[in-house]
Amino acid sequence: MEQNLVIRDWHIIDSTLREGEQFAASNFTLADKIEIAKALDAFGVEYLELTTPIASKESKRALETIAGLGLKAKILTHTRAKLEDARVAIGCGVYGVDILFATSKELRKASHGKEITEIIDHSLEVIEYVKSEGKNVRFSSEDSFRSDKMDLLKIYAAADSVGVNRVGLADTVGVATPSQVRE
Repeated sequence: MEQNLVIRDWHIIDSTLREGEQFAASNFTLADKIEIAKALDAFGVEYLELTTPIASKESKRALETIAGLGLKAKILTHTRAKLEDARVAIGCGVYGVDILFATSKELRKASHGKEITEIIDHSLEVIEYVKSEGKNVRFSSEDSFRSDKMDLLKIYAAADSVGVNRVGLADTVGVATPSQVRE
């Protein structure tokens, strides 16, 4: 008989203000972003994830503004596993930082050219910095489902060893099947 996993602690994280900005012809103004953030907060969404402040001056301003609204929702932002990105994000007043690193061979080659040991070293440095600033931290592997499983296990074990609060498995190119996700 198959055993089902019971998740006892779960949270709603809305990424409209990050993922929603990535579709063609998206053009949220700052006023739009504030309205969306307030509506999601009023609805009871616990976490709002915004675009990295490194993307543009407008993204940074929006993050600072929304983080300063005093919403009940906790404000998160996505950053690359780069210390400078994390410093800028924390300077915007966020509750937490979602750190990502490309882990599949395909994206590693196209994005940063780093080996797994280098990914671990860079990621741990950024995770430890974010934690030292008292912020919540999630680590996500980008393109997880084309990544080598043993590589992922090494990376996530290292991230867990320094106390990440959450982890993510990104299906960046949309190849995951339900059985892969379950595995």
